[in-house]
Amino acid sequence: MPSQGFVYRFFATLGELGILNPKSQQIGGIEPPEGRDNFIINQRLAIKKALQDYKSDLLVIFNLNFGHTDPQIIIPNGGIVLINGIEKTISFQYNS
Repeated sequence: MPSQGFVYRFFATLGELGILNPKSQQIGGIEPPEGRDNFIINQRLAIKKALQDYKSDLLVIFNLNFGHTDPQIIIPNGGIVLINGIEKTISFQYNS
């Protein structure tokens, strides 16, 4: 279990890098050397390669616009997300 000090330092580091700013598109205002589009592609390929190398059958979903993205989909707290890996569908349910 991480200590309170560790958790603070972790988030303080994110703040110093500019990651905690809403809708930040670049970390610390620095453009990736390969450009933003290639950076996204390379990150996706790295994840897929690691899962393949470790023979993981973990379901991974890319390109969902929620969280710190722009544009952004709002998902209410308490909602239910249904992910169907076979049909490749995602649906959201919320009962108010």
